[in-house]
Amino acid sequence: MFSDCHERIAQLKAQDAQFSRLVRRYDALNQHVRNMESAKARPALPVLTRLKREKQALEGELRAILQTAV
Repeated sequence: MFSDCHERIAQLKAQDAQFSRLVRRYDALNQHVRNMESAKARPALPVLTRLKREKQALEGELRAILQTAV
């Protein structure tokens, strides 16, 4: 996810339940999108687009938390 913040992410995951939940959701969405993109039978584009937007929104939320927690 955020390669430049691994230590800070680990620290926040241990201390902040909300942040930890967001990271788990982001990771699950990221894996789901990857699986869908690599599948031979591609899903409907609106579904994939919605998941990518949700993932992007979570990424923005996580980045905002990381920036305020520094």
